[in-house]
Amino acid sequence: MTASDPRRFPPPIAVVDDDSAAVLDDAVSSLVVLRSPMFSGDALAEMHALTSLAAQIHTRLPRVVADARDQG
Repeated sequence: MTASDPRRFPPPIAVVDDDSAAVLDDAVSSLVVLRSPMFSGDALAEMHALTSLAAQIHTRLPRVVADARDQG
């Protein structure tokens, strides 16, 4: 399989790259606009969005790990 093959597996380790950064930037911006639209561009609003997303990830991870184990 090539790097552009849609059937490729995810990387074997966590990756910090431009793709991840772009998705995170979009998620943070969206959450700030949803929760406090008048504070777009405010560092505290961004920090709140980032910590909320991190908490959401930590809540979801155990379920995804269990699903991965079920799938072998």
